[in-house]
Amino acid sequence: EFEIPLNIKTIGNYAFQLCTSLNAVIIPSSVTVIGHYAFLSCNNLKNIKLPHSIISIGIGAFQKCTKLTQIDLPSSVTKIEQHAFSGCFRLSNKSIISFTLIKEIEPFTFEDCVSIVELIIPNSVEKIGANLFCRCKSLKQITIPSSVKIIEKNTFYECFSLEKVELLAKITQIENGMFYKCTSLHSISIPSTVTLIGEKSFYSCSSLTEILIPPSVVTIGIASFESCSSLKKVIIDAIQK
Repeated sequence: EFEIPLNIKTIGNYAFQLCTSLNAVIIPSSVTVIGHYAFLSCNNLKNIKLPHSIISIGIGAFQKCTKLTQIDLPSSVTKIEQHAFSGCFRLSNKSIISFTLIKEIEPFTFEDCVSIVELIIPNSVEKIGANLFCRCKSLKQITIPSSVKIIEKNTFYECFSLEKVELLAKITQIENGMFYKCTSLHSISIPSTVTLIGEKSFYSCSSLTEILIPPSVVTIGIASFESCSSLKKVIIDAIQK
C-alpha cells in the first residue's frame, strides 16, 4: 500500500508503471490530475478510491490493471482519456457510472473490460469514441441517452453477450462495425435520425431476427447485415414515402 503525500497535485505520467507489487493506493484530496499511464500494468492493484478533487484521468492511466475490481469515479471528473481502463479484466459495472460531467468518452476507454455486464451512460455524454466497449464479452445491456450525438466505429465490436441496446441517441450514422459480431443481439431500434448504416455495422449478428430501417436512411453500407443467419424480416420504411 502506498499513500501519496497531501501536497501532491498531479500524479505524473508513468509514475507507478509496472509497480507489480502495489495492491492499494491512497490518493489525497489535493490531487486533481492522474497522468498518462500512471498505473499501467500494476497487476496487483485491486481497488482505488479517487477523491472528489480529481478532474482528469490520462491516457492508459489504469490500463492492464488486471486485478482492479472497483474504482469509484467521482462526479468531479470531466475528462477520461483513451485506454484509461482497457484490459481491466475484473472491473465491474458498479463503479463506472457515477461520473456526470463528462461530454466525451474517448476511444478504447473500456476495451477488454470483460466483467462489465450492464452500463448506463450519463446524460452529460455527447460523444462516444471508437472501440469503446470492444471485446467487453460479458456486457449484456446498455442504455445510450438522447444527449449522445456521435457514436464512432466499432463501439461494441465483438460484444458477444450483448442482448439489449436502448439507443435513445439522436445520431445520424450507425458507424462501420458498430455491432460487429454481437452474436446475442436479437433486436434493436434504429433512431429515426439515422441517414447511414455503415459497413459491417451488424456483421454476424446471428441472433438478430428482424430489423426496421426508418425512412431517414438513404445509405446501407457494404456487408451491413452479412452473416445475420437468423434474420427473417427486414422492413424498409423508406419505400413507403
